[in-house]
Amino acid sequence: MEKLIYLPQSSHQIGAKTRTHIGTPNGVPLCAYKKPVKEGIEVTWDNLHYETPYEGLCETCQKKAKMIFRPKAKFWYMDPFNGDIKEFDKLNNAENSAIKEHGNSTIWQTGPGDINKIIEIAEGLNPLP
Repeated sequence: MEKLIYLPQSSHQIGAKTRTHIGTPNGVPLCAYKKPVKEGIEVTWDNLHYETPYEGLCETCQKKAKMIFRPKAKFWYMDPFNGDIKEFDKLNNAENSAIKEHGNSTIWQTGPGDINKIIEIAEGLNPLP
């Protein structure tokens, strides 16, 4: 996963909120903001969602950072013959493996968003007697 840091923009106006961007460690904001910014603390999943240390976060940077940090989807099914759980990074790989099993397999998806969501039921080979 890519390391991201907060980039607070220095403000010289009295009473103005500090505009904060999120960017790479070399100071390039995710929203392509052109003015120089100073480096802040490292961005984590928790402080991005729950306890942001800076006010006035750039909405574009915040949306892009959430997409970078969001969990990747995994696809899995339980082998209908002996109950082994098989997990895949791509739905196509899970489908191809499930149709080679004896019996029907329910393919599930975990992350991002819904947890354990049914994607499809793959019909495999004829069940063993």
